[in-house]
Amino acid sequence: MGVLMNQLDKVKLSTLATTVFVSSFFFLQISIGGDPLIRIPLYQAELMLNLGLAALAFHMQSPSVAQTRRLVGILGTIAVTQLGYFLMVNVYPIAGSLTEYVIAAVRVYGYIVSVTVYACLFYDEDLLLKTFYQLGRLCLGVGLAALLVYKMTGLPFLLDLSYGNIRPQAFFTEPSAAAPAVASVGLVAWKKSDWMGLALAVAFATTSNSATVLLVFILSIFGVYLVRRGPWAVWGGVLGTFGSMFAFIGLGGLDWLKTASYFGRTINRLARGIEFIITLSQQGYNPRFAGAINVYQQLQEKGLLWIGYGLNSASPYFRHVYTGTGTDVQDYSLFVTTFFSFGVMGVLVLVLFVHRAIVIMYRKESGLVYVFIPFFLASMINSAQGFVMYKFVILGIVVYGVGRRLSYDCEVRSANFLS
Repeated sequence: MGVLMNQLDKVKLSTLATTVFVSSFFFLQISIGGDPLIRIPLYQAELMLNLGLAALAFHMQSPSVAQTRRLVGILGTIAVTQLGYFLMVNVYPIAGSLTEYVIAAVRVYGYIVSVTVYACLFYDEDLLLKTFYQLGRLCLGVGLAALLVYKMTGLPFLLDLSYGNIRPQAFFTEPSAAAPAVASVGLVAWKKSDWMGLALAVAFATTSNSATVLLVFILSIFGVYLVRRGPWAVWGGVLGTFGSMFAFIGLGGLDWLKTASYFGRTINRLARGIEFIITLSQQGYNPRFAGAINVYQQLQEKGLLWIGYGLNSASPYFRHVYTGTGTDVQDYSLFVTTFFSFGVMGVLVLVLFVHRAIVIMYRKESGLVYVFIPFFLASMINSAQGFVMYKFVILGIVVYGVGRRLSYDCEVRSANFLS
């Protein structure tokens, strides 16, 4: 009887932790007239809640030895590594005070603690997918309903008014932040033959007028298809995509996209972004790639190309270096954040863990791939909502990419929900 009650308590803790973990991505703000009216502090509360739930879990003696080792190992390794960067300040002077870098590192470390606690102690794949899909459908439906209300009444509630368009935003910070959610909901809906869910995803993607949403949706379909055929097919697909892109550009496809007015402003912005990359910033417009170039230049000048400046150091560093210069430099993606924080070595470690996570997901036929791939792709080209978006990539890495024991011990029941 005691064992049964303990199991029921674990289910309740997992349900609460999962609901908050997913909700903090979907519900960040309420906007009117394109400006945020109310910011919802769910993500800030998530850390305190997860720590409280973790204390309850340990009190109930529910975590296994493997779970505890994974939790302590990951958080301890990151903490010790960051201490090394703080000690390095005398060798490589920083812009601003050390206190600013400590606060920035602690803030993001808290986010990592929250995700790791959830992944190691409360992760239930079937529950996560079900909760994500239900809240995703709800959020996309609210965004589309808000657009319909605007067409009927002119009330710009939960909408974005930038770029000369009226775009559904729902409770996200901007339309592009919805990119991984739109792709995930669409993929799961297709898997479940839920045509209403698929219609919501397609409708939101087409009305968002966001190049990021469109690109992530298309690449996610391609990515999941490749993952289902093995991890090496993914890298072959990446090379094939880049090869096709360069061939398309070489045949004049980029100029055609820019002049074909019926593709609309979304495709034109996408074409200008690609042009900026191909011409190495000589033509086109792509602030995210421009930021990446500046990050590379700063690391190279300081001799920190291989090891970076430390966790979340971009936040205080760029504020001091570029304020008042008219140059907009930010870490616009998880890739650039990792690059400035830990240099080339950090990027290589990230690629290694992502590759391993994909390998294990493939072997276990994990349903998490329908969430992990869209969020990974979105986080590589976008920074909207920051670590609120990045955390789903971190989740996949902690569960499937780091080590072996946890990913084989955790119960994967995603087939129940996806069937």
